[in-house]
Amino acid sequence: MEKSELVLPGTDAMISEIPNLLGFVPAESLVLIGFADLGTRSAMRFTLRIDLPDPEHRSPAARYLLGFAETRQIDAALAVIVGGSRSEQRELVNELRSEFDKHEITVHAIWTAALHTGESWYCYQDSGCRGSVYDTSESQLAAMATVEGFRRWGSREEMVASIAPVPDEDRQVLADGVRAWRALPESAPGSLREATAPVFAALEQLRGGEALSTDQAVAALGALGYPLVRDLMLARREPGAEQLWTILLRHAPDAEVEAPAVLLATAAHLNGDGVLARIALDRALEAVAPQPPSNVVRMLEEILVREPAHLREILDDVAGDPDLRLD
Repeated sequence: MEKSELVLPGTDAMISEIPNLLGFVPAESLVLIGFADLGTRSAMRFTLRIDLPDPEHRSPAARYLLGFAETRQIDAALAVIVGGSRSEQRELVNELRSEFDKHEITVHAIWTAALHTGESWYCYQDSGCRGSVYDTSESQLAAMATVEGFRRWGSREEMVASIAPVPDEDRQVLADGVRAWRALPESAPGSLREATAPVFAALEQLRGGEALSTDQAVAALGALGYPLVRDLMLARREPGAEQLWTILLRHAPDAEVEAPAVLLATAAHLNGDGVLARIALDRALEAVAPQPPSNVVRMLEEILVREPAHLREILDDVAGDPDLRLD
């Protein structure tokens, strides 16, 4: 979620709410929560999760986290290590403190074996500082997430699976379909309104509660292959379009993955769902590997480490492009 003024009554609550903040229950992870104006009504700037790094990667991981934190202008952070050995992860904590201290950012570090109800957590700084994880499935934050359309997944793997590619034979159907669709004379873009028509038709179909036909998915995916169509959909930020981007991303052949991946990553980031945004963008990177990503994907990679407001400003500028008018 984005910056929040929600006040949590204590460390127990903050740690227990991590699954609601991320949208899934992390394991073998370092979760960093950044705060500005540390005090009784601290502003929570971000929640970021990384895999627990191997010993040789702890120092680079700490520098990466500092780089991210600096873009959010924080003065304190809660580092929660989930899994691994409490004693072995102390070196990671030391690396974090060393990097963050240089920039006068206070780090409070905690370890827990798992973020399951009843699990104990322990502070690294004070042996008497400890507590327990409790159930937050019906907390204020969980209710807020539900209202905003967030789903809490059982694990990051479940979230990844939600946009994972369908079997190759099903993706091949769309690959063949898009190739045939683009060979049709009527598929050649005339006006931008005509070029975007298959995408808007697919959106209306889904909004009406109807499933997409293969022909509709083929036409929508084919249309998104035109940069102006993709850019228009980025600028318009159509409500509820995430469902269409997810369907197309899952069924797209590698050559067509970029457009729905970029659109889904953008929508997720704007909604404050940074984890889903990163997973979607990873699909675009994997689809072209070992070739380098496009300029659009590289630019979005840089934007995802900044606050959603920055991306909104960019898209507002894009929306003003006269080439993107539906005349």
